[in-house]
Amino acid sequence: AADCKKAEDDLKSDYEETRQTLEQTIQNLEDIKLELAEVQCELNNMKECSRKKSEEKSAMLKNMEARFTALQEEVERERELRVAIGAQFESYKVRVHSVLKQQKNNDVVIGISEHEAIVIQLSKELEMLKCQVHELK
Repeated sequence: AADCKKAEDDLKSDYEETRQTLEQTIQNLEDIKLELAEVQCELNNMKECSRKKSEEKSAMLKNMEARFTALQEEVERERELRVAIGAQFESYKVRVHSVLKQQKNNDVVIGISEHEAIVIQLSKELEMLKCQVHELK
């Protein structure tokens, strides 16, 4: 009976230890579940934040691409305008050279005409002087 009592006490002691271990394990499991839920919540928040940032970056990228395209088109228009203005300038330069050459030629013609007028005037004066000399004789 003493052995049975000892065996019973040992079983009760083992049972109590096992029950306490089970309770401690259950408590640890509950703590782990709680921690897992917190981590899952944090992960979900991070995923949502990441999704929002990705959408923002995507929108920013589209905006920058559109701006880049617009700037490229503006550069091309400016190049075309520069070429057109360059062509106009070259045409103007040719016209100016032509006008200056024509004016130079006209100045020479005018110079010749003035020279001829002076010769004619001097010739008339010479004729008058000859007449006067002839009258004096």
